[in-house]
Amino acid sequence: MNPTRRLVILIGLFLGATAILGFRYRGASQYRARVKSAQSYLEQGDAASALYVLRELIQSGWREAELLYLAARSYRLMGVPDKSLEYAALAAELGLESAELDMERGLALFDLGRFQEAKPILESRPTKETISALTFLHLNLFEMDEALRDLNTWTMLDPENPLPHALCGDMWVQAPDYGKAAEAFRRAVELDRDNLEVRTKLASSLRELGQLDHASRILRQCDTEEPNNPTVMLLLARCEADSGDVVAARSLLERLIDAHPNLPAALVESGKIDLENGDFESAANLLRRAVQLDPRSDSALYNLASALKRLGRDDDAAEPLNRWSAVQELRRRLRDLLDHIEEDPTDVESHAAAGAVCLELGDSAQAARHITAVLAREPDHAAARQLLARLTGTEHTDLDPALTESRE
Repeated sequence: MNPTRRLVILIGLFLGATAILGFRYRGASQYRARVKSAQSYLEQGDAASALYVLRELIQSGWREAELLYLAARSYRLMGVPDKSLEYAALAAELGLESAELDMERGLALFDLGRFQEAKPILESRPTKETISALTFLHLNLFEMDEALRDLNTWTMLDPENPLPHALCGDMWVQAPDYGKAAEAFRRAVELDRDNLEVRTKLASSLRELGQLDHASRILRQCDTEEPNNPTVMLLLARCEADSGDVVAARSLLERLIDAHPNLPAALVESGKIDLENGDFESAANLLRRAVQLDPRSDSALYNLASALKRLGRDDDAAEPLNRWSAVQELRRRLRDLLDHIEEDPTDVESHAAAGAVCLELGDSAQAARHITAVLAREPDHAAARQLLARLTGTEHTDLDPALTESRE
């Protein structure tokens, strides 16, 4: 080959290589800038913008482990845990091994309800985020001792967060220990004075402790800030009735019923006041409406039967009284099952039976909790699947009566 021609070719190859290297350098520089931008969005809590940037990079052909990890985190924060798991697996395939990636996997598994898989991962990574997830995990599985331990850890890791204190209060109400509940709710209110729900819970605990004046002051302030809130008004009416101020209680209940005419609890409280003050006909009418709205209300059924008896209508009183007795039997069964669950939270058969009783009592929220506790441990549990189908309206066959039996 001609030396001149050879020189031209070599120069061309050199220039081409230089251009390619320059392009790659500029591409890598832009990549790092875009990744840094996505990280900044995540730090600001803007997962949507972070994911937009990350998806652009992925669609451009980038497959770096760090990029895939950030995508996993963004998808989880966006509420798409299945995609989060997918990208976490891809990052792991590229050799990424980190506590952060493990945490994302654990949190995504938790969000998917795969609690048994999530639990060991989350327990090995004690951060504010994992401890909060572990708290809800243990609450969902009815593992209350573990949940209380997690809440104590959470308050230490995140002392300015009111949520773990409020959750502690909820747990102590269930215990019940209203003194400890009030203490926890009081701390939550100190950290978030605008949270009306927690202030109402504090007032409820104070009422249970007999501190009616303090409870009423809190509730009146809440009523001023948010008029016609049914929870606040009902609790305040009960405080007024407990204090003996029937006029104030009546006034609140009338206002409450005007604003929320189909609230059974308000009708029951108003009916009880009429019953105690000798207006039996009015009491019966109010309580009959309450029973129509909530056929399983213990208080409505019992007080309706009492009002009808006071009116001399014993035959009419027999039907609500019999229904009240049936509800009491269901509640007795549920208490027995909850005692079993307290002794052994992993007892899936007791959870399934408790879920069935809760459905009969019309308490779909508690039924769902017990069904979750079963399916988290045994995803193919037939009775729990049947209960879930009934709860979601996809199954209309009657439940096996044996499901609601107390276990000996």
